[in-house]
Amino acid sequence: MLRLVLILSTITYLQRANATSPSASSIEDLTYIDKSFFQKKPELIWGRDPFLKLPGYILGETTDQKYKLEALIYSKDSPQAIINKQIVKRGSVLKDGAIVENIGPTFVVIRDGVNLKQLVVKKRSPAKQ
Repeated sequence: MLRLVLILSTITYLQRANATSPSASSIEDLTYIDKSFFQKKPELIWGRDPFLKLPGYILGETTDQKYKLEALIYSKDSPQAIINKQIVKRGSVLKDGAIVENIGPTFVVIRDGVNLKQLVVKKRSPAKQ
């Protein structure tokens, strides 16, 4: 800030003293800001987001009743699941517009807007004899 004040006061002094008046291009050089840097999309050089948890690891039970994972058929080539009575695979769009992001051996990850939700296969309790 102090530099800018000094530069502007120097330019004003030179103009008043009728010394060699700075050309218009040199004044533009002092005030030119290259905005192309701010218009570029940043490159993601850091790799995976360290705050994004890996699918299949949950901290506790989810209380979200919006999506119900009814069945899961897992294979590396074409995993499928049944969510809210709808057969889905990776990339499928649910009736409410949510997208199936990933299907693993015990989980399904759904993108609901900007939120990621994970549905996990519940373990069955042993049958009573």
